[in-house]
Amino acid sequence: MPLPSAPGYPAEGDTALPATEAADAPPALLRDRLRGWESTCALLLIAVVFSVIQSATQNIIGIDGYYHVTVAALMRAQGWRFLAPLDFPWLQLTILGPGRYTDHHFLFHVLQVPFTFGDPRVGAKMAAVLFAILGLYITYRFLARFEVRYPFLWIALLVACAPTFLWRQSMARTQSLSLLLIVAGLWAIFAGYPWWRLAVGCVIVGFLAAWLFNGFFFVLGAPVAAVLARRVGSGQWAVTKRGRGARGGGADDAHRLWWQPIVAGLWRDPALAALGWTVAGLALGLLLHPYFPRNVEFAFFHLLPKALPTEQPDVPIGLEWYPYSLRSFMIRVGPSAGVAVLGLVPLGCALWRRERLDWRALVLGMLALGFLAMVARSQRIIEYFPAFAVIFCAWSWSHTPAVVIVTRQVARALATRMAERWPDGLPAQLLRLQPYARSLAPWLAGVVLAPCIVLSVVVASKEAQTGTAWDTYRDGAIWLADNTPAGSRVFTTDWDDFPHMFFWNTHNTYLVGLDPTYMSLEDPERYRLWHSISAGQVKAPSQVIREQFDAPYVLTDRTSKHDGFMRAAAADPGMQVVLRTPTVIVYRVLGG
Repeated sequence: MPLPSAPGYPAEGDTALPATEAADAPPALLRDRLRGWESTCALLLIAVVFSVIQSATQNIIGIDGYYHVTVAALMRAQGWRFLAPLDFPWLQLTILGPGRYTDHHFLFHVLQVPFTFGDPRVGAKMAAVLFAILGLYITYRFLARFEVRYPFLWIALLVACAPTFLWRQSMARTQSLSLLLIVAGLWAIFAGYPWWRLAVGCVIVGFLAAWLFNGFFFVLGAPVAAVLARRVGSGQWAVTKRGRGARGGGADDAHRLWWQPIVAGLWRDPALAALGWTVAGLALGLLLHPYFPRNVEFAFFHLLPKALPTEQPDVPIGLEWYPYSLRSFMIRVGPSAGVAVLGLVPLGCALWRRERLDWRALVLGMLALGFLAMVARSQRIIEYFPAFAVIFCAWSWSHTPAVVIVTRQVARALATRMAERWPDGLPAQLLRLQPYARSLAPWLAGVVLAPCIVLSVVVASKEAQTGTAWDTYRDGAIWLADNTPAGSRVFTTDWDDFPHMFFWNTHNTYLVGLDPTYMSLEDPERYRLWHSISAGQVKAPSQVIREQFDAPYVLTDRTSKHDGFMRAAAADPGMQVVLRTPTVIVYRVLGG
């Protein structure tokens, strides 16, 4: 149950209230004793939630997790050279082919290395729990550090309203660490550090983001929003240029070097400085990346088809890159969107009272609404949006004085109307409870949230159980490893077979994996031929597979999706079944 702090003696995240009000609150003594445990209880709640979700399935949550932990194991196998670039021969017909491979999750794999000494499947799940806990607990610490009231309750609200967010954060992927870096960037900007601490913090965030994964640009959201918010708050949209307008003259400008106004702007404006230092950290991270310059080239090729899907409309990409249906959007995103809209209410009160808006609330509002716009375009942004919706709402209701004034005015007006209508009844009883309302409200909120948290965790656990079982490809992959020459190429009939095959078998090499665009960008004609064969549109596939793909073996899973291919293979005398299990079939391609 949430443990809100005592009003008279607030814990981190609470603002102090008058001593008389604290003295009048009966639960104050208990809350005073429990206040020191709030941070521990927040950590415990987060840990229990992610542990329960992870334990709901034996699978590594998220299909790419099998690839990630295998790469980490290969890095560990290099010994003291584990930071050196990998020789990666496993996707030869893609943009990650020999001599072109780049580890675009390099830092993530480095952090996974300690978890590869035992069973890599269990290690990947343990790492996923730890990283998810870190990401959400740092979010709690951010709320507490900046005196948001009842940070525990806000984290509980996030857990309660966003089961899809919890499921995605439980994946053995980078999103939890990416959330941590974005929040760390906000922390550096909001804390009012001296310029050198701000510079160090933003450079570190940018550098780590560049090494974590190629969605590093997310860390630019906070400083960009800060620059815009400070311009809005000060009524100034651009740095004033000397020599134009009010100051006339311009003789000084003629002798100024081009970089001097930039340095002056960075010195005067912390938001602009944060943006500049974050960009510097990203640039430094990209340049010092072990796979430079291939990392920069790969980021472009990887993100372009997602940003401009019309570039390759005939290449289906992962479902997570497509938008939700309207019904799914309302179910999965709707509650968090409602929280974000609720966060706009205090800002509306401030505007109604003609008060200046807190620039930090504007920053968080821009981030929340920006992520909402992106999640409308791509499902995978649900990994971020609910967190920033809750952070924005929490900050807005905690740090907008106008909302307190307006709320009291509305409450007073309602009490007056009720007293006039029922002079001797309900209003008098309600007024007697008013001194206790502030103390009891957080506890009542906790009681309401508790069943919602349980339901959210149950839904997230069911989501975690979806997907391909961890041992679906095991028998086929092991048979190929034991019965084929090292490095022999295996033709797989789906691009998402690769992570599982790679997890069980690094003895063979494969055609396509991780993303179908990696093959289509390398050779569009070969990709279309592979897709036609996999769909069962080529009647006698053995000769084409042998001559065009140099693959002596074929593996397909036995789902209905590949019925066409299996029928074509059964009718082709050049396709010999060498292994048939309940989940996969392995063929030897004869001839050649």
